[in-house]
Amino acid sequence: MSKLLAVVVLLSAAVAAVLGQQQQQPQVTITKYSFTPNTGNGEYSFEYELSDGSARSEQGVLQNAGTENEFLLVTGSFRWTSPDGQVTQVDYTADDTGYHPKVQIQGGGGGGGGFSPALAASLVG
Repeated sequence: MSKLLAVVVLLSAAVAAVLGQQQQQPQVTITKYSFTPNTGNGEYSFEYELSDGSARSEQGVLQNAGTENEFLLVTGSFRWTSPDGQVTQVDYTADDTGYHPKVQIQGGGGGGGGFSPALAASLVG
């Protein structure tokens, strides 16, 4: 019986610790948002920014309209900050030749928690 009580106490402590950590995380809110829906020919745009510094934007523009070589040119970017303060931004273009990302990584505490630029580039394309 005492072993069961010890297990229950340990599980309760673990649950309390997890709940305590969840409550310490700041709430992230939307600080900027805009959206232009598809205009009928596939073109669109949107962007948003969050209170934690994360952001994303994208625009699609029809190229070579009405021709055999018609395609949607998509340009955009997304950005986030790692827990150690490292800011990663990916700027990209997607066109008739594929997806073309450019990764920039700045700052950080050097704690080894971030990604190398080569690894980040391999993850996005």
